[in-house]
Amino acid sequence: MFYYEQAKKLNILANNAVSSGNFAFAYRLKIRAAKNALYCYEQTGDNRWIKLANSLFDEARSIKKRILSKTRTVSIVSENRDRNILERIEMEFVVEPKISLQDIGGLESSKRILREALEWPLKFPEKMKEYGLDYVLSGVFVYGPPGCGKTLLVEGIAKDLNIKLLEASPSAITSKWFGESEKFVKRLFQIGRENRPSIIFIDEIDKFLPQSTNSSVIPRILSVFQTEMDGLGTHDKNQMIVVMASNEPWKINRAILRPGRCDRIIYIPPPDRDTRKAIFKIHSQTRRLGDDIDVNSLSDLTAPKEEWHYSGSDIANICRTAKKQGMRKSIKREANQQVDMKCFMKALKIVRPSISPRILKKYDEWAEKHASFKD
Repeated sequence: MFYYEQAKKLNILANNAVSSGNFAFAYRLKIRAAKNALYCYEQTGDNRWIKLANSLFDEARSIKKRILSKTRTVSIVSENRDRNILERIEMEFVVEPKISLQDIGGLESSKRILREALEWPLKFPEKMKEYGLDYVLSGVFVYGPPGCGKTLLVEGIAKDLNIKLLEASPSAITSKWFGESEKFVKRLFQIGRENRPSIIFIDEIDKFLPQSTNSSVIPRILSVFQTEMDGLGTHDKNQMIVVMASNEPWKINRAILRPGRCDRIIYIPPPDRDTRKAIFKIHSQTRRLGDDIDVNSLSDLTAPKEEWHYSGSDIANICRTAKKQGMRKSIKREANQQVDMKCFMKALKIVRPSISPRILKKYDEWAEKHASFKD
């Protein structure tokens, strides 16, 4: 009989589907096989077909239980992953700044501009109204060569103002799981709102929200980020500010930099003479520092040459290298050696300036195009 052969064939296919883990397909095949068995009973009146149909229905119900069990497991895994997301954000993004602005050498102009941009809306909203400055500052964008103190400045201001600081990087926010990156962004802003006044600091924003990308994730993240930024002016007036930083501002998505989302664009330049002097004072401190150390001379020796500039991190590396030179002498001679000017002169030959004239020219060109946004 046709229906007997059909029921037999469907049952075999269903068993194969169970073996391969395709339970939903196996369930549908078992139901169809059982219905064919019922039709055979209607045609013949043989009770064996009823027994076969009941057996197939029982097997179908068993498969459905496995489907429901698997669905519950997936749901539990998803819930656990969501819970882990929230815990991870709490642990990784909330930062306790360890340095104040006094610990950062030089950069006095940058400190003043950035401090005013962050402190006034968060600490003196009523005073701003008195002077007719009743506006919402949602975002601040800081850019400049790497190693010049962008992150340190934000952390120092947060510590001095005793403001909650949340730090995020592209690697911490982006995820391979569908929808998780958007959850990261939403939760990041949610934590910021729960801890107002607060600062959300996103480093390397150009990698997080680039001008162009082949990724399908970035447009979704951008949409959520824009929505959250636009909501600051409505619900979080003078309570939360987003600070974004980049070494390559020309790569950032322009939608983020429009007025209303980003109202201050601040350039953090390579250290000038006074800044280099201050950095040397801070990073050269050691119990074995020689009496012949002259920070004025060291500042002059690290002045720009052929348009190449030392960054703040370069100068800190010079100090570390000089200390290693002194320690190396101490180990070889088995006697405590001073970290003297000779050690620093040796370090200057090893550590070269990292900021090229080409990159500085790009900053100038970008600033010219965005002069109306430049503070």
